[in-house]
Amino acid sequence: MIDWSELEELYAASRSDNAAVRTAALQAIESNLDAWVAEYLSLPANCYQETKTVGLYKVATGQPRWTSLPDLANYLAGWLEQNENEGREAFFARTNRLQTDRLGVLLTHHKHQKARDARQCDSDFIRVDGNTFLLSVCWDGSQTGNEVILA
Repeated sequence: MIDWSELEELYAASRSDNAAVRTAALQAIESNLDAWVAEYLSLPANCYQETKTVGLYKVATGQPRWTSLPDLANYLAGWLEQNENEGREAFFARTNRLQTDRLGVLLTHHKHQKARDARQCDSDFIRVDGNTFLLSVCWDGSQTGNEVILA
């Protein structure tokens, strides 16, 4: 079972100013990331709960919704909110940074899914590492939802 607090500590260590700490954390991440991703993708919460048709595709009960880390990254990028007064190039650069941060994608997706489960309305959002992610499609056009705070 994935220990999310341990992954958060490892993620923080991978950004440390101390080169030895950073190197050790990056090595641990690199050697374990594929196993963590495989485990995360196979969690029941990340699998379809019933056999149905989604768009053009038929999905079966227990089939993972996402098949890889790039799938998770693309999903998150779709919910990333552009900051006020942020140019298009800056937004796309931020999106690319998000998508290439492999452990960051896993941690952020986990938080996004937990927040989606806790949302109260369509315009709710979550902030992760300074990025704002919408939690669902806001049908009424308002951007004034509530920030979902995870415990």
